[in-house]
Amino acid sequence: MTQPAPWSRWNPPVVLQLGLLLAFTTLAILFWTKAVWPQRFLWPQASGEAIFCIRTQDPVMALTFDDGPHPIYTPAILDVLEAYQAKSTFFAIGRHLEQYPHIAQSLVDQGHELANHTFSHPDLNRRLRSEIEREVQQTDTLLAPLVKSSQPYFRPPYGHANLVVMQALKDMGRPILFWDVDLLDWSGLSVAQMMTMLAKQAHPGAIVLMHDASPSPDGSPQASRQKTVELVKQILATYTPQGYRFVTLSELLTLGTPQASPSFCR
Repeated sequence: MTQPAPWSRWNPPVVLQLGLLLAFTTLAILFWTKAVWPQRFLWPQASGEAIFCIRTQDPVMALTFDDGPHPIYTPAILDVLEAYQAKSTFFAIGRHLEQYPHIAQSLVDQGHELANHTFSHPDLNRRLRSEIEREVQQTDTLLAPLVKSSQPYFRPPYGHANLVVMQALKDMGRPILFWDVDLLDWSGLSVAQMMTMLAKQAHPGAIVLMHDASPSPDGSPQASRQKTVELVKQILATYTPQGYRFVTLSELLTLGTPQASPSFCR
């Protein structure tokens, strides 16, 4: 009878198996966060078609909000902005516009700006060109009664925009607005931690990314954005006395030179 090879009888202890799994998971996360995720802006930067901030000496920033509108958090953020006479740009998801058109109208009535964040918040890098165009056009139709431009600003979900996405948007004549300050308000950080992040990154001409809702179909009522509401209060209370103004993207772009890479923003 043939004897099995010695290694075929090796059965690592459960603790060792768990350790190997943990090590592999840690390496995968490190690879994603250090190598893959930072490169998601590679094609937008290479294309020269995207804007990440502006160069200006004026003490001005643009606070932008993705994924809304939301029936609780968007109005709460609007109240804070109004208290400081600040204006912002909201990148809305089409299906949320369908659910809460009155909130979108209120937002515009208060002097804020609406922009396009697709209809259903897919990863456009995984979509055919026809699907990309449909996502943009569906939301454009909903935005049409609410915006002055026939080609409102666009921001791709997750910041994902490969060569196909960028070419489709270019052919549609679509202005693509990213950000250079991401406060990760969806990640569970405390308001204090996010304010520390902002203190290290804030500068005249910055475009700041936050979220007033969840991208899920029902807006994930359980996914609280209350920290974002508190964060906006802290930002305005801290930077307004320093002379900063908070404006829409349309106004920001008139105050300096648009930059096609976050590397040129500070």
